[in-house]
Amino acid sequence: MKKGKSARRYSRSRWFVSSRPARLGHRHRCDAPQLAFEQLEPRMFLDAALPTLAWAATAKASLNDAPGAAVAGLDAALTSAITTKGHIKPPPGGGYHTYDTLLSDLRNIAATHPNIAQLIDISTYTTSTSTATLLTKGGRHLWAMKISDNAIVAEAGEPELAYIGSMHGNEPVGMEMCYDFIKELTDKYGTDSSVTSLVNGNEIWVLPLMNPDGLQANKRENGWNQDLNRSFPHLEADSTQSTNQLGPAFTDADLQGLNKGRTPEAAAVMRWSRAENIVLAANFHTGNLVVNYPYDSMAGVPSGQPAISPDDALFRYISTEYASHNAPMFASTQFPGGITNGNQWYQVIGGMQDWSYRYLGTNEVTVELSSVYKPPASQLPTLWNNNRDSMMAYLETIDTGIRGLVTDSGGHPLRATVTVVDMSSGTPVANAHKVFTSQDFGDYYRMLLPGSYNIAFSCPGYAAQTINGVSVSLDMATLVNVTLPAALGGRSVVNVGNSPPQNQNVALAAAALRGQSVWAPAAKAGLDQPEKATDAFLAALAEQRA
Repeated sequence: MKKGKSARRYSRSRWFVSSRPARLGHRHRCDAPQLAFEQLEPRMFLDAALPTLAWAATAKASLNDAPGAAVAGLDAALTSAITTKGHIKPPPGGGYHTYDTLLSDLRNIAATHPNIAQLIDISTYTTSTSTATLLTKGGRHLWAMKISDNAIVAEAGEPELAYIGSMHGNEPVGMEMCYDFIKELTDKYGTDSSVTSLVNGNEIWVLPLMNPDGLQANKRENGWNQDLNRSFPHLEADSTQSTNQLGPAFTDADLQGLNKGRTPEAAAVMRWSRAENIVLAANFHTGNLVVNYPYDSMAGVPSGQPAISPDDALFRYISTEYASHNAPMFASTQFPGGITNGNQWYQVIGGMQDWSYRYLGTNEVTVELSSVYKPPASQLPTLWNNNRDSMMAYLETIDTGIRGLVTDSGGHPLRATVTVVDMSSGTPVANAHKVFTSQDFGDYYRMLLPGSYNIAFSCPGYAAQTINGVSVSLDMATLVNVTLPAALGGRSVVNVGNSPPQNQNVALAAAALRGQSVWAPAAKAGLDQPEKATDAFLAALAEQRA
C-alpha cells in the first residue's frame, strides 16, 4: 500500500490473457487445441472460470451437475477462446505471473513486436570503464519494456513516460496491470487510434515487477527485508538542498553517493530514471483504492496534514485524470474524487514519488489499485477493465504544457534548467519547480495547466534567457525552442558566420569557456597569450561545428 468522469476517448477492451498452461485436480481429461491439461477436474476449472464470459455455457453445465456435458462444453469454450484470442487465461492459482513466467511472456512480446517493443535489463548499467549489474539478493534482474514507434533508438521530441509495478512483493496486481498495458499497446498498435497516437508520440517504459524477491516470497519487503518504498533518498536527510536543485549538477558521483547503502532495486531505478529523464510516471500498489500525489512528506508538516508541492494543482489534475476513468476509485467515500495528498493521508519517508519529483523533476504519483492486497485472480479481468482507460488517460496528460529544445549557438544540445518565473522580477513563482533538458538532445517537457507563463532557461556558461507570455492550452503542448549564447562576464557572445564573436573580451571568453574541453586551446591562449586568443577561439568554434 502507498503506501466518473466519462471515458472520453476510450472503449473498454476485453481481458488479455496469457498462454501459461495449467494443471488442475484429477480424474477427467479434456484435450483441446494448443492445450494439454492432464487429469483435468472440469468442475474445479469451471467454477474458477465462472466470471469469464467465454466460459459461461461450460460453467452452467458444471453447476447443474452434468459433468459429461461439462467436458464437452469445456472443449467448445476452449476452442472458441483460442479462435478469438489465440491464447488462454489459466484459472486462479495460475492467474498471477511468477518472475519466470513474466520474463518469458515479456520476451515473447518483444520478439513478436521488435519494431515497437524492446526489453531492457535496467539492473545492468555501463560506466566509462566497466559494466556492472545490481542484482537482487535472490540473483534476479529488473526488466522494463520500452515501447515506442522506433523502440531501438532514442528520439528527440518524445517525452519519456513510465509505469512501475509491484515494488511490494505481496501486491502483484500492479505487475498484472502493467503486463496487460504492455499487451494493450503492442497488440493494438496500428489498429487503435488512441494506442497508436500514444506510442508514436512518446517513449513509454513499463517496469512490471520492481521487487521480484518479494513476489517470490509473497511478502512486502525485498530479499533483505527492506521496504522499497522507504528506500529512496529523502531530501532533508540526504541533501542540503531545499528543493530540486540537483538537476544538471546531479552527476554520476552524486548518484553513486546517494546509492551507497541503497537496496539494489532502488539503486537500479534511480540510475534508470536519471538516464532516461522520465517526465511523467506512476507506481502501482494495493491496499486501498486511490491516487496519491506528492508530497508524501515535508519538513515541518506533520503526518495527516497536506504537504503542498509547487505543482499541487497540476498533480490534482493528472491524478483526477486517472481516478475519473476508474468508476470505483472515483466514487470513493474515503477520498473525494479518488485522490489524496500523500502526507495528508499518512507520512512516508524515503518514498519513490517524492524522490522522482524532488531530485529529477519527474511528475510521479502512487496508484492504489485494490483494497485487497492480492485479490483472487478471477478478479483481474475486472481490475483491468477498471484501469485500462485510466492508464491511457493519465499518460495522455503529457500533452499539457510546453516543450522544446535548448541548444547553443551552434545547434548543440545543452543540459539546461527550465523554470517558471514572475514577469516583473524574474524570480521563481509558486509553481517554479525546475525541470531539466535531456543530455542527449537538449529536449525538455514542462507540464503546466492552461494559462500564460514566463519561462526562464539557464545553463552554466551560457547567457540565461526568459520567454514571457507563453500560452498553454489543454491537450496541446506549446512548442518553445531556445538558443542560449555563451556568456562573457555577464554579456552574451553572438557569433555570426565565421566572423569573431562581437563585443568579445577574449580573456573573459577564454576564462568562461575554460571548463569545456573543446575550448581548451582558446582558454589557455586567452589566459597565457591574449594576443593569440582570437585565432584559437575561432579554431575551437570550427572544431565544435565539425
